[in-house]
Amino acid sequence: MSPCAWETGVVLGPEFKSSPARLARLFRRSRDTWKERAAAKQRAVKKLRITVRDLTESRDHWKDVARQQSQEIAALRAQLEQTREELSAARRTQEGSCGGQLTPADLSAPTGHRHSLLVIRLCLLWYLDAHVSLRGVSEILLSLVSILGDSLPLSLPYHQTVRSWLLRCGLFLLRRRVPPRDDWVWILDHTIRIGQKKCLLILGASLDHLQAHPGALEHHQVVVLDLCVTAHSTGVDIDKRLKDLARRVGVPKQIVADHGSDLSKGVRLFQAANPVMADTYDVTHKLASLVKAELEADPRWAEFLRYCTSSLFQLQQSRGAFLTPPGPRSLERYLNVDRHTEWACRMLLLLEMPDKALVAELLALDEEEASSFLEEKLGWLRDFCHEVTRYGHLVEAVKRTEEEVKNHGLGRQTAARLWQQLPVQLRRDSSLEGFFRSVKGYLKEEGSKVPVGQSWLGTSDVIESLFGKYKSFLEKSPEGEVGASVLALPLLTVDLTAELIHEALLRVSVQDVRSWANDYLGPSILSKVCTLSAAVDQATHASSDDTVSG
Repeated sequence: MSPCAWETGVVLGPEFKSSPARLARLFRRSRDTWKERAAAKQRAVKKLRITVRDLTESRDHWKDVARQQSQEIAALRAQLEQTREELSAARRTQEGSCGGQLTPADLSAPTGHRHSLLVIRLCLLWYLDAHVSLRGVSEILLSLVSILGDSLPLSLPYHQTVRSWLLRCGLFLLRRRVPPRDDWVWILDHTIRIGQKKCLLILGASLDHLQAHPGALEHHQVVVLDLCVTAHSTGVDIDKRLKDLARRVGVPKQIVADHGSDLSKGVRLFQAANPVMADTYDVTHKLASLVKAELEADPRWAEFLRYCTSSLFQLQQSRGAFLTPPGPRSLERYLNVDRHTEWACRMLLLLEMPDKALVAELLALDEEEASSFLEEKLGWLRDFCHEVTRYGHLVEAVKRTEEEVKNHGLGRQTAARLWQQLPVQLRRDSSLEGFFRSVKGYLKEEGSKVPVGQSWLGTSDVIESLFGKYKSFLEKSPEGEVGASVLALPLLTVDLTAELIHEALLRVSVQDVRSWANDYLGPSILSKVCTLSAAVDQATHASSDDTVSG
């Protein structure tokens, strides 16, 4: 190598025949290409690392879910076997009472009655379980008599007779002595005000039973401890009622209620005298209040509802009536967010479908006209895609929370267990941070009232279900108010056996029901109408007689 080459620092090997300027351009271009490739690979590696992290979290989550569900399946299988054994034992001991051979006692009438226990029981079961009206019960019996003839000794009671049986059996259960317990869970709530009156209902369940069978209660797992019909209810009135009940059956360990103003005050006063008792806010009502607060602060929700209402009016009497959104309901929980969100998701998917042949067929239009119709009536939904996704996440979070509390009860680990089970996309939705914070706070506050390692009741759905059935009875009633029909509520929580009916009709008379109604209900609207009509008719006849005699 020449000394000149060492001095300049440029060494040209025999393989490079191009000029230094050309080589510099080639090397620079090669360097930039490899730089770009290296950066792309780094970005791909980073993306893969994020994917691996997310998949690892998802895998761990679903492993925990699968492990927990395996444990639940094993427990449910054991419970199923136990239930089968109990049912088999019950069938052996009660053979002939339900579904077996009719016994002479079923075909005989209670003392002082003309109709058999079979007829009485059928009438009450049809009314309570099949929601047949009192007059409809007699019509069904008439049909059976015409079909079966004399093969079964069926008689035809008057509908007022069926009502009398119903009220007497209900009053018997309400007055029946309940043995005191030290593990009571009380569930209490008011019916909605119907007419001038509303009904306070207090149900009782065993905490030991809840520990053995956690989850939502069924009708037959509770007992009606108290029932009060009143026109006015204050916290002081409820406190007095709770204290009177505690003297009869014992102080409860837990009270579950919806924290209405009068109920909340009454429970607080009662808890001041019994500080060991836990006051639990029903999860359904609490979540409803949280969702309401979340959506009332969102102006887009109100705008979304206005558009839904407008689409309802535009579509309900058109060829697109099958596309109408749900109607607004003033008493609907969660302000209709679940029903409206599900509808909006379906309609957005419909708008994005490339093939409109089915919709065109249903609309009796060609595909181009069907697409124009959809865009005209529902195209506004595209502006709410982000909000509908958020509302969907909100509904999913509410459902997950309810399922956790209702299926597994309320305890100290409920908040942590729920958070682990929530899907990743829900936990990462920044728009729901405040909502999740409130839910966590509620679950931790209520869970802290439960002893370590235990699971208590967190929902009052059982009493809401009973009120729902009672509302169906009222719809068939001419009274239109809370009246003597509330005595049907205790009958919804028991197995209506022939023995129970026989004892109730022997112990409670028609006069007992009348006395109870006079003491606790007073004259009904229907009785006032009848009294007034009779007085007007009598005055009309007297006036006619005076005219004739004159």
